[in-house]
Amino acid sequence: MIDEELRPDSPPVGNLGTTVKRHRGEPGHTRDTGQTRDTRTAESHNHPNPPTHPRDRETTESAAAADSTAAAPEPTAPRGRLGGVTTVPVLSRFCACSPEMGARNSTRPWCNPDTTGTAESLARGSWSLSDGGLVFEPTSCRLRRPTAKCARECLAGRHLMMIGDSLSRYMYLTLAHFLSTGAWELDKTLKPVPPGSICHEKSFIWNRSTYNTAWQIYYRESNSRIRGHGNEVCDCYRVDCCSDDASAMTENRYTHLDGGGRLTFLNQLANVQWRLHGHIPPAATWNWSVLPSLLSCAPGECSSPSKWAENLTTFARSMLPMANVTDAVLNWGHHWSPDQAPAETDAIFAGVASAMGKGGKGAWWRTTTVPRRGNMTLRGAGKEPRPLSQPTAVASARRNGLHVLDFLEVTSQLRALPPNQYSAAFASRFDDVHYSCSVYRELNYILLNAICALDRCDM
Repeated sequence: MIDEELRPDSPPVGNLGTTVKRHRGEPGHTRDTGQTRDTRTAESHNHPNPPTHPRDRETTESAAAADSTAAAPEPTAPRGRLGGVTTVPVLSRFCACSPEMGARNSTRPWCNPDTTGTAESLARGSWSLSDGGLVFEPTSCRLRRPTAKCARECLAGRHLMMIGDSLSRYMYLTLAHFLSTGAWELDKTLKPVPPGSICHEKSFIWNRSTYNTAWQIYYRESNSRIRGHGNEVCDCYRVDCCSDDASAMTENRYTHLDGGGRLTFLNQLANVQWRLHGHIPPAATWNWSVLPSLLSCAPGECSSPSKWAENLTTFARSMLPMANVTDAVLNWGHHWSPDQAPAETDAIFAGVASAMGKGGKGAWWRTTTVPRRGNMTLRGAGKEPRPLSQPTAVASARRNGLHVLDFLEVTSQLRALPPNQYSAAFASRFDDVHYSCSVYRELNYILLNAICALDRCDM
């Protein structure tokens, strides 16, 4: 499995963790400002584009650039140096959805799923570094960065399900944490010391001698941090990889949000016949008032044999239609390539597409993200690496009515960064395939722009 078998082949590279200076006299922000902050240390500013005070600026700006009437530069244009690393310009304290920022930032239209062909337009752009981590800006439209309240309003009455491996897990966890607390996890939490980071299980002092204990801590801690405007049930346990029976490992996570939205992660690994499995059928998770009572075990301790188990093809036709899923995002490309099983992939995609409920944007195939080196998938579950590009899967998705989120293209553009910034895009202390927290934040912003008409939110 990816998160068990990877071995970094270079010395560890430190992750981002820049401290942003607080404005003198600046009031604190509420939890739903959409700013990136550490809820455990209550830092005031770590938004991808935080505000600055002239006395606190660590960049050299001209008087014209400081003029509030001047047009703000594009976020990808380097401006100044911070700790020896190029930083992006400071734009506004407001969410990127705000009309004030839109008027000053660019003549490009806002990314909007109803008007801009978002799925394709979002894939092409560039990455840059800000005080809050790495930031992605599409070329053809402006990415909206909504507050958590805005995003919850978009997802109200909808059920977003992610099915896949550990990369999907971290997308789910960072999004669930943001929607619940109003804060994104910080890159500087990615250290192999307590309190650990939801962005990588090995930050909980992972090693072979403490394998089971570390996973229990990870499940318990990541579950406890999804509190506030959401709550999570974690049907989770792991003593080995990669059995498809819950007595060895299982990870299905169900978050209910204020406003009635639901977010689900189902683990899928190894090969096309590997069974999704667990103790609570996904269709039984719609009612939060009874959901916790359906699971008698604590996160990380759900070790009894599976009460349900189905491979993807069967699951798409039987259980998925009963789960009232309105939006689904699929990828397992680092474990097995859909191009190796074209007939089964067609059946899976057709079943998922037909199972989507009303009120959402339907099903999406998320292309496989790049590792730190090379253009091949990483070895997982004893399988040989395969090309990252999986054209059969993309063609099958489109043929069966799935949209495509081209995260292969998005993450490939990380390689245009200077070497120190590129290394910092990965959880390099642990492996060469998982990302820093800010990269997952940007991928989730792209997802939200693809499935939500964010201009309709009550900001």
